[in-house]
Order: sequence, then structure tokens, then C-alpha cells
Amino acid sequence: LRVIPTIEWSDERSFEFCFDGVEKGSTVAISTYGKKHCENEFMKGYEEMLKRIEPCAIICYEKPFPKMKGKIKVFSYDHNEWRKNND
Repeated sequence: LRVIPTIEWSDERSFEFCFDGVEKGSTVAISTYGKKHCENEFMKGYEEMLKRIEPCAIICYEKPFPKMKGKIKVFSYDHNEWRKNND
């Protein structure tokens, strides 16, 4: 069974454990949903994730921030669109 882990972090204190168990070079999922007001803090965790995991691909729910690097595939949180495509 293949699983794509969703990576989340809070502040720099969470960096000690929030990337644990995720294989280097794997595909990961992240979200910028609701984080527009804290882009700088988000980017600190994003950069740390890139350094520690070196993901081969990143699934990003909602629009990526301009500074985000990597092979990013964007998905929207538009629940109506999701329902229409999955009914």
C-alpha cells in the first residue's frame, strides 16, 4: 500500500519531530490553505522540509507561495469541484 504523507509543522521547535518517519526522496503533501497570513513562518518549515526530506514531488493543496521550490502539483480545496469529479 503506497501512502503519501502530509507534512505539517508549527514553529521551529516542531522541526525536531515533524519530519520523522518520512523517507528521503519520497512524494509528500502539504497545504497552504489558511496560511496566507503567515507566509514567512510557513516558508521556514517548507525550507526545512526540503532540506531533510528532499522530496521528489510535492502535492500542494491551494496556491503555492512564490518562493516555494520543487516539483509541485497543485490541487484546490474547492469541495464543490471535488464532489463533482468524484460522484
